[in-house]
Formats: sequence, structure tokens, C-alpha cells
Amino acid sequence: MWLGCSLSGWAQGPLEPAPQKPDLVQQEESPVPTASEKTILVSKFVVTGNTLLPPEELEKAYQSYQGQSLTLAQLREVARNLTAVYQRNGYFLVRAYLPQQSIQDGQVELRVIEGKVGKVNVEGAENYDPEFIRERFMNSFEGETFRNDRFQRAMLLMNELPDLQVQAVMAPGQEVGQTDVTLRVKDATPVHGGLDYNNYGTSATGENRIGLTFDAANILQQADQLTLRGVLGFPSRENSYYQINYQTPLNDDGTTINFGYANGAFAVSQGLGAILDVRGNADIYTVAVSHPLERQLEFSSNLGLAVSHKFIRNNFFGGQQPFSRDEYNSARLTYQADWRSLNGRTLLQAAYTQGLGGTPASDPLVSRAGASGGFAKFNVDLARIQNLDTGLYALFRASGQYATQPLYVAEQFAVGGPDTVRGYPQAQLLGDNAYVLGAELRWSPIEDDLDLFQVTAFIDHGGVSLRRALPGDLPLGSHLTGAGFGFRFGLQQHATLRLDLGFPISPTPSSTGRSPALYCGLQTRF
Repeated sequence: MWLGCSLSGWAQGPLEPAPQKPDLVQQEESPVPTASEKTILVSKFVVTGNTLLPPEELEKAYQSYQGQSLTLAQLREVARNLTAVYQRNGYFLVRAYLPQQSIQDGQVELRVIEGKVGKVNVEGAENYDPEFIRERFMNSFEGETFRNDRFQRAMLLMNELPDLQVQAVMAPGQEVGQTDVTLRVKDATPVHGGLDYNNYGTSATGENRIGLTFDAANILQQADQLTLRGVLGFPSRENSYYQINYQTPLNDDGTTINFGYANGAFAVSQGLGAILDVRGNADIYTVAVSHPLERQLEFSSNLGLAVSHKFIRNNFFGGQQPFSRDEYNSARLTYQADWRSLNGRTLLQAAYTQGLGGTPASDPLVSRAGASGGFAKFNVDLARIQNLDTGLYALFRASGQYATQPLYVAEQFAVGGPDTVRGYPQAQLLGDNAYVLGAELRWSPIEDDLDLFQVTAFIDHGGVSLRRALPGDLPLGSHLTGAGFGFRFGLQQHATLRLDLGFPISPTPSSTGRSPALYCGLQTRF
């Protein structure tokens, strides 16, 4: 049996509830004098005070009433219909009413008070600048006009910032049609550390890995974030990974830019690789821009573009004799979407990666025969979390990659391990084209704290294929199927533990000859 643990992998945590709608204190309709049930022949409705919607949109509220004899109650109904038209277009603070008037030639006035944001006050901010929060909120509105979709977007984006929670309380403003907003802030000190462990490595380079993460926000400007991470593998002569990322906002609408650098190094500690002193080293530089396309209570989406430079080399005899070297540039366009409801959650990520030049296929040191810097590949990840009952839900996931030509080894898709097909070691199969399917049932027996303890049962399946495969490239076959059970433990947001016991079904045994495989992952954050 071998021990392995992972802290990453999407849809590993519990299903989070959808964000709650803020309470809106809305302005009352202007009073209209009472009247008897006598009717008025209405030839035309005249709407005053409107600057937001075109006339043809307003006509939907009253067109069928024109040319009819209406009571005062029916006239009020028309005003309510007009208010509903504004609300369907996202203007929840707009009110239409019947003003006092003398009706001539059957023309009835409907007056509109367009809701606008008045004063915006910020309360409770300690680690964020109150003016930064106020401007973030106000810049989401055009001309101070309140619109529900912009309000939701502003609130959801602010609550995505590090260690920041914002709630909005609304009340009538000092002027007619205005709504004052108080932003109640809860912000913690945006400095954190984390310690994690897993054994998802390989026996040749160190199965066990321990990592340390440090992140801090508001360093050079509001809402920026610096992340430092280091990972060491053991037992191993050398197995390390270091990463530094700096992310900062580009505007008040959620667009960010990220600068990153990562370095990984390993030395084979067992078998022939140890005798030949096989070592590897990789440097990766990345600049990425991300923008939130949609932010709603039930749906959100992002668009991202990343440009990377990668330099990966492997050597014999402690670096004296190279046997593979890839150096290339690439661009990756990513779309992410998240649908949420009371019944569950659906996650989608689609990406297109285009090589921008690099080590040619003719280079004798290229890591894969036929690979070059002009590659292109498509990736899709899809997951569905379905609520079945209180504390019981199912998880379905599918991932895939399609490449147009042979890929560098670093761009291939790995199948096998805790986040693809459990029961097998990490990256038992590598392929240019690949797919992974998985189904999982989770049960939380402690109703008072559903995250504290969960039991899970799962089945995974995946396969790979190669562009221009050479004989012997897939010695164990091109498909893996595994199943098993596991446990999840969670202590609020401070610590999580994952244990999975995976049994190889086909082929059996795995490439390590061990069955079953026990994966274990621990993560802490403070």
C-alpha cells in the first residue's frame, strides 16, 4: 500500500450556498386621492420623468388600456404595471404613480421617479481604505442610476477581494427618488500562512510533499496580493518547487493582472535513474490578465489570457549530459463559468492554448519526437454537484484534452492519481489527447456541521492517446479504471483533511504493483 494525499482538485469541498440578496428599502408610492367608482375614458397615457427606457418599452405597460373607460383603481394598476416594466429591466428603485392632475381630452399622466444612489457611507473598514470601497461601489453605476444587475455585480466583486465582506443597507435619501447606501464592512488582516502535506509524488522522486504558503494583500495598493509558496518532497535527494505571484487590480470592474514565476527541480532517487543521476529543472514565467464577465446571484463567468515562457531541461550525471530540453512560449485563453441554485452547482472551464514558437521538432533534445512550438490544444473541465438530500449529494465530473499535433511532455495530459483516476500513482499515463470521467457520492452524517465529516464513495475512468505514437509508448494500455471510498474532515476554514482509498480495477495491478492506493492530504490556513 502506498500513501497519497491531495488538497487541490475542484469540487472537493462542500457545496456553498448561493449568495443572498440584500434587503432593499424602497420608496413608497406617492399618495393618490380617493375617488368613486366613476370611470374616465382614456385616449392616451403620457409618461413624464423617464430617461431610462425607450417609449416602445414603456408602452407594454399601458397600450392595452388606451381607448378604454377606466376606474381609479384600474389607473393605479396601470401605474403598477409601468413600475414592473422598470423592474424587469433591472431598475428596482424606480416608481411610477398617478400625480394629481386635471384630465383633458382623455390624456392621463403617469409620473416616474427614477431611483438614484444618493450618499454612500462606509462603516467598519479597518484594513481597507473606506474611500476605496466607496469608489468601487459607485463606479459600478452609470450616472448614479440604480440598476439591480450593477448593484449585484458591485457587491459580489467586492466580496471576492481578500479578507473583505461587505453588506449594503439601503434607506430613503434626503431628496425625492434618491436612496442612500450604507456599506457595512467586515475585513480581517489580509496576511495568512498555510502548511500542507500530501503524498501524491512518485517513489522515484519522493512520494511525500510538504508545502508552505504565505500570502498578503494591500501591499503596494488596495486589493493587490502577493503569494509565496514552497514545496519539498521526501524522501528524495532533491525535489522542490517554488512559486511567487503578484496580482493587482487594473480597474474598478474586477480586471486584474498577475505576474508569476515558478521553479521546479527533482533528482531521481531510485533504480537506474539514481545510478545515472537523472535530474530535472524547470523555470516558468507567466503574465496573466483576468476579467469578470458576469456576476449574478445564480451565475458568474470569467475570461482570462495568460502568456508564458517555459524552459524545461533534464540531464544525466548530475547535469553534465542533457537528454531533453524544451524552451517555448505559449498563450492560453480561458473561459470559466459557475451556475448555482438550491439544487446544486455546475462548473465549467474551457481553454485554448497556442504555442508561440520554441524548440523545433528537429532538435535532438526535444522531449517528445515530433513536438514543436507551433502546437495547439483544447481543454475542457466540467463538474456537477447535485444536492440529493440534507447532507447527501452527488458529484459528476468530466475533463478532456485534444491536441492538433505531438506535444512537449510538459503540455501532455496526465491520467492517474488523486485528482483523475484513483487507485493508480500520479501520472501513470501521459497523452496528447485524453479524457477523465468520475462519479462520487458524499454523505455528511453530522447535520449541525456538514463540513466537519463526510464519507465518500467514487468510481473514476480515464484514457489517453498520442499523436504519432511510437511502439512502447503506452506499455500498460491507454485506459485506467479505479474505484474506492474516502473521508473528508473540515475544521471551519482553518484545516481540511482528505483520505481516499483507491482500488485499481483495470488494469490491475497499477504500475507500482501496489493495491489499494491510499491518498492523504492535509491543509491548514492561519
